[in-house]
Amino acid sequence: ALAVANSVNIPLTHRDYAQSVKFVTGFLKTDTPNEQFAELLTDNQTVVFYMGLNTLPNLTQGLLQAGKSADTPFAIIANVSRPNEQVLVGTLGTIQALQNDAKLPSPAVMIMGDVVSLYHQLNAPTLTYAAL
Repeated sequence: ALAVANSVNIPLTHRDYAQSVKFVTGFLKTDTPNEQFAELLTDNQTVVFYMGLNTLPNLTQGLLQAGKSADTPFAIIANVSRPNEQVLVGTLGTIQALQNDAKLPSPAVMIMGDVVSLYHQLNAPTLTYAAL
């Protein structure tokens, strides 16, 4: 999770956005989705999901029904540190539709929390100034 976040410039913690990080699996040992949604509702916390891309519909629906805001920033990072690395950024309410269109492959890590909103700011092109 640290390497993934570093690779795409999403800080896992940030004084203004998240003071803690929770790492969870998308699947339990019995090959069933992790549905412990109540433990993932804390504000000012980043949640990193491993092995959960195939359960994205269940995950997003469960979190929304448990009370997580649809506006919560959410990112999917596929093939991290590979030449074909891809990042998809949306919200808990939009990420499933975005993934339906983008079809990012596994392996993928998902990050949920306000720190994801920093992605575009921290990945903005650097301005180059020419000497006059």
